Amino acid sequence: MAFRLFLLAFILFTSLQSAANKDTTIIYFDSEWHVTKVTDVKYFRKLYRISKILWGAEDYYIEGQLQMKGSYLDKKCTEGNGHFKWYFKNGNVMREGENLNSIKVGKWIDYHENGDSSNCYTYNASGKLEGEGYSWYEGHITKSKENFKNGKRIGVNVWYYENGQIASKEKYELGELVDIDMFEADGSRTQGSLEIGRHPIFKDGGVDGMLRFLNENIVYPKELAKRGISGLVKVGFWVETDGSISNVKIEEPSTYYEFNKEAARIVLLLPPFYPGRHHNLNTRLYFVLPVRFNAGR
Repeated sequence: MAFRLFLLAFILFTSLQSAANKDTTIIYFDSEWHVTKVTDVKYFRKLYRISKILWGAEDYYIEGQLQMKGSYLDKKCTEGNGHFKWYFKNGNVMREGENLNSIKVGKWIDYHENGDSSNCYTYNASGKLEGEGYSWYEGHITKSKENFKNGKRIGVNVWYYENGQIASKEKYELGELVDIDMFEADGSRTQGSLEIGRHPIFKDGGVDGMLRFLNENIVYPKELAKRGISGLVKVGFWVETDGSISNVKIEEPSTYYEFNKEAARIVLLLPPFYPGRHHNLNTRLYFVLPVRFNAGR
């Protein structure tokens, strides 16, 4: 812990020294990008004037690597204006594109951590998707070919499995789906109902099964139970493409720490889900689960 604080102090001191000639302000953030004290910092920002109407911002990971570089029309950094670029910790670009008065315009590109392009979409002057859009798996393998007009899908849009087989072929007229064909990874047609999207599903009985699992495994904090105190905690987590759970965090906490701790524990115990689906492909989706503690039950 002492070494970590020393390292952080050294990084911040170095940043302050290099920023002095720019009349730079240093701002510290926690893991949720809330302004915080130095002891809780996960990121820090160098904020400086570029011109009378423009502020430059450089965000850094706690270890000192550049996380984002961009420019804003206001000192609070709410009105982006100019080219923005985000970085992974390894130094590779994560995302880049142009903002005009806080509106995405032109070409925006996302990247995989290894440096391969992840997707590329173009935005018109109103900030709406326009023209052709593409996405790729790692290794520059095509994942989708899409078409837009003023933010609405048009024409034939196609999504692919990583093996190159078509997963979903969808035809649109100004945002309205008019025809669809779906296929399995082996090339055979998908049977049954053809759905564009599907939320993650708890394998053992869906919603009812998940509620049953919570009721059977939750441990009510003894002291709060004695006092007849009830509570609600909303817990967020990602359901990955293989159905596993990751990045569990409290979205809406109870005023009682014991409820928050138990809600997080029980969510971490959840068995795998059937993953979410989008355009017939397994998709990583965010899930928010309300965990209730009812003293009267």
